[in-house]
Amino acid sequence: MPDIRPVRRHVFARVLSFDLECPNCGTIDAVRTGRRAPPRFNLLRSRWRCRACRRIYSVGLVVRPVRRAGNRPYNDGQPPDTTPTDEQISQLQQVLGETRGNRWGGMTRSI
Repeated sequence: MPDIRPVRRHVFARVLSFDLECPNCGTIDAVRTGRRAPPRFNLLRSRWRCRACRRIYSVGLVVRPVRRAGNRPYNDGQPPDTTPTDEQISQLQQVLGETRGNRWGGMTRSI
């Protein structure tokens, strides 16, 4: 019987900016790359260092196919792991120095 598995190929993705919560200590951080990129993120090696507990993590993307219908997450289709809570938004605003409104447009989740 012939092998019918799809041919795997290398997939390219580069993380340029992200907001996250440290898996170890829970500190909220926001990373933006550019001229003033923080020293805690190495763009070349995709390594992020928590400013509180100083643990180092590899940052990447998971890209996988999804069905067009069914299993739609709540919040207008935005996955819950990409939606910060009100407390996390407050912490992000402190990190980013934002004082105007909520850039998440009211899309928050409760714990």
